[in-house]
Amino acid sequence: MVTFQPPDVRALLGAGSPSARIRDLSDVPVSFDTLRTCLLHELRTLVPGLRRLNVLKGCENYICRWRLDDGLQAGVPWIVQHWQIIAATLQQVGNGEVTSLPLLEDQWPAARQWLTLNVDQCRGQSCSHFESCHFQRARAQAQQSDVLLINHTLLLSDQRLFEKGMGALLPLADAVIVDEAHQLPDLLVRLN
Repeated sequence: MVTFQPPDVRALLGAGSPSARIRDLSDVPVSFDTLRTCLLHELRTLVPGLRRLNVLKGCENYICRWRLDDGLQAGVPWIVQHWQIIAATLQQVGNGEVTSLPLLEDQWPAARQWLTLNVDQCRGQSCSHFESCHFQRARAQAQQSDVLLINHTLLLSDQRLFEKGMGALLPLADAVIVDEAHQLPDLLVRLN
């Protein structure tokens, strides 16, 4: 495992908000995905020996193959109408992230409704698509990571996934860095 000194990490985390300055970024509010991309770039720059640096998102960020097949078989109009786009994107991009679909802004709520599941809805190992699940593939990559970047909700959902027979979400770690850690107590209360 590659190790690095805490000052490097603190330089990456900035002031602790999504609009924080991260090295040579300007003070412009950014989405979490943009911030994550910048953090990954900075980590690769500061620690060139990192080979396995991954981002893991919650299962609601990946297209659920079971949900997609079920919707196609049931003739869900939104899925049928967008099937060619969905199929082409899954073939080209391959990671199954719902955000990889080339959709218009007003189409996102329907895409999430018909293509994704949250951790409580996921069928886990009883799913007929478990072996080809995009979220499970991302989790397998995460297990091989030197550095894994995740959000609070995913950090705290590890136990729920384990209880569903999906195994541990997070690999063993020598250290865990939690940005915005002051939010963890409230999130723990909400999730339990």
